[in-house]
Amino acid sequence: SFINEDSISLRYLNYASFLIEENANTNIYWAKILNQELIKNSITIYPPLSEQQKIADYLDKKCSKIDEQKVNYEKSIELLKEYKQSLITKAVTKWLNKNVEMKDSGIDWIGEIPKHYEIWKIKNIAELHWRIWFRWYTQEDLVDEWEWAITLSPSNMKNWKMDYSKCTYISRFKYEESPEIKVKNDVTLLVKTGSTYWKTSYIDNLPMEATINPQLLIIESNNFNNKFFFYYTQSLMFSNFINITVVWWTIPTIAQEKINNYNILIPTIEEQKQIADYLDKECSRIDKIISYREEMIEKLEEYKKSLIYEYVTGKKEVL
Repeated sequence: SFINEDSISLRYLNYASFLIEENANTNIYWAKILNQELIKNSITIYPPLSEQQKIADYLDKKCSKIDEQKVNYEKSIELLKEYKQSLITKAVTKWLNKNVEMKDSGIDWIGEIPKHYEIWKIKNIAELHWRIWFRWYTQEDLVDEWEWAITLSPSNMKNWKMDYSKCTYISRFKYEESPEIKVKNDVTLLVKTGSTYWKTSYIDNLPMEATINPQLLIIESNNFNNKFFFYYTQSLMFSNFINITVVWWTIPTIAQEKINNYNILIPTIEEQKQIADYLDKECSRIDKIISYREEMIEKLEEYKKSLIYEYVTGKKEVL
């Protein structure tokens, strides 16, 4: 017989539907009017209404605490990310010595800088390379896994590093066609087009030949420390610059010319390395804490799922 609103708790049904969505990939939307046929076909055994309400009350209480813990972890992660960016900003723009002598930069939005710093436009200290529009590729240019070269995309860029677990591969012809965008170690990749614009990653562990898709650009300097340059792209000053220069067309886009003309503060080459080494150490420490808290969020999610499963299916009873 059909299940009606008098025989089932909507709150209990919400938890039961959660299991259905998780285990059967079923998309269910519970509105005021129940889809009784869908419920009847999805849930064949359900307890009396009083028991449903008892289970729902218990799960409401437990899941609320789990969700609260998740929110606390998520907030702490955001605070850690903000702290990391402030640490990077201070290190790359004010040097590591608190007592360093300062001078007026002559640029309003920069303000004072260490006296020995120089100001250069990116185009004068680094090269930017991207895939030229008439050399974009199509599905026909893609090849089987490991057959030739990886074509990197924003999806490979995770937490400032590269993830090669899921890659797209391009033919040898398309790879060789654009030698200027052959990727190598010790360069920075920046997303210039798409919803993740400004995301950057530092390349230091390429598994094989690689190139980039049209969303990315390569930033490389032969005269400066590229790791320092990478950290500079993570600073608050650089992110503010990106956010005011991005063009909101159909797809958000950062013009290469804007990046080329961006003013960057440059210490000595020795100091660049010192700053990069310092930030490697400090950011690694922060990232470990973030990673641990992200793992805790995943574990809380798994615990919530198992809790719902055990009580909705009757494997455990509310005492």
